[in-house]
Amino acid sequence: MKIFDSLIILNSMATDYLMIFLHGINSNGKDMSNRFIKFSESHKNVMIIIPTAFPLKVGLYDNKSVNSWFNIRNRSIFAKEDTQGLDESMDKILKLIEYYKFDSEKVILCGYSQGATMSLYIALNCNYKFRVIIAMSGYLPRVKHRNTHRQNILLTHGKKDTVVPFIAGWMSYMALKCLKVNVKFIKFDGEHEFPPDFEKILARYVE
Repeated sequence: MKIFDSLIILNSMATDYLMIFLHGINSNGKDMSNRFIKFSESHKNVMIIIPTAFPLKVGLYDNKSVNSWFNIRNRSIFAKEDTQGLDESMDKILKLIEYYKFDSEKVILCGYSQGATMSLYIALNCNYKFRVIIAMSGYLPRVKHRNTHRQNILLTHGKKDTVVPFIAGWMSYMALKCLKVNVKFIKFDGEHEFPPDFEKILARYVE
């Protein structure tokens, strides 16, 4: 069954855990897979799948088509969220998880930047309880949330982030606390990037 046109899979025979990683806007699975080579070699029990989002006209890019999970119209905090795009991408990602037949509590949903926002949307709007959701340098979309499961969520954000400002990550953390999910927040002295101890963070959930 073909769900995505492009899909990178590391440790394809692993059966203990499944990690789905969602890249940021205007990126792709192939480029991001390099970040996981070392981790995949030291954790052969984890299947890592990195799909590439489909091209989409994005307002932030003057309506040019770029790989994107949903449309971001502009940088305004008051811009209307693209709920249709969020739902369509969520449907594809959930079908991908279902195809590999892992118990949802063995699934780590991880995302960076726009992919982090996408992962949070899925966590709060699907019927699964995941092992953990790791959202790096993203934000919680301003939409209604339907999932009543008590998800385990970890947010990481650089204090010098100028793409998705640190305050957006902090406010997302506070909003998630109000939703009564099990959420933790890790801040680090960096910009719009992975936290420096990213591999150690991942390893906590698969060992």
